[in-house]
Amino acid sequence: MNETIFCTHCGNKLEPEARFCPSCGTKTKAETIHSKTIHGSPKPVPISRKKSGTTALLLCIFMGMLGAHRFYVGKYWTGLLMLCTGGLMGVWVVIDLTSIARNKFSDKNENELELIHNITPVKETLIVMGSVMLWVALFFAAIALFVNYSSSGLVTIVNNQLTALQKGQMEQAYSYTTQSYQKNNSINAFKNFVYSYPVLFNNTGANFPTRRMVGNNGYVSGILTGKDGAKIPISYQLIKENGQWKIINIQVSITPIISNSPPQ
Repeated sequence: MNETIFCTHCGNKLEPEARFCPSCGTKTKAETIHSKTIHGSPKPVPISRKKSGTTALLLCIFMGMLGAHRFYVGKYWTGLLMLCTGGLMGVWVVIDLTSIARNKFSDKNENELELIHNITPVKETLIVMGSVMLWVALFFAAIALFVNYSSSGLVTIVNNQLTALQKGQMEQAYSYTTQSYQKNNSINAFKNFVYSYPVLFNNTGANFPTRRMVGNNGYVSGILTGKDGAKIPISYQLIKENGQWKIINIQVSITPIISNSPPQ
């Protein structure tokens, strides 16, 4: 038998499952119980996934100076600091590499990342040494690539001049020199200089492994290979003029041939 329920505020008869009085809008006992059931339930605790020690190690090796491994574990402030300082020029990166390899690196919640479970001292030492050596190799390779890329403009100008000389385009080759050079050396003087060193236009190739930039000055040195197979050392000095590299000096390490006429 259903119990008759009345509103405690106005006395209006209510339906058994009513949550509000249709007459005055007062909450019923059923609504109070329902609210407690909904709002009183404990919220589910989100499960945080443990970060991978292997991923952290790889990020530290390849992008450690950018703080990538610290961003990965949620340490954003220290990651930003590493990004701004280049990992304190690598020192910080080596420290983190050692910590990760020894299972001593933790995430933002102080949970230590596990690279290898129950790692032995010997294996730990090998991983630390291997990780650091790999990072050092990548670091110097990156520097070499940067220097090579940043100095490529120097070699481009030198090669352009050598190509023009091989084609007999003296005026074009002369245009790669600076205004100060042209002020002190006429086109005829430039031609005489070139004819004094036939290897400048009579070669099979050039290689310039040494490149250096100091402010607006550039230095390139290498080897010209003559058609007779001779290896001739040569060096160039360049300066930036109106935003472009120009040749101001050429030094060829052979005895010049005294000649004022073009080669046959």
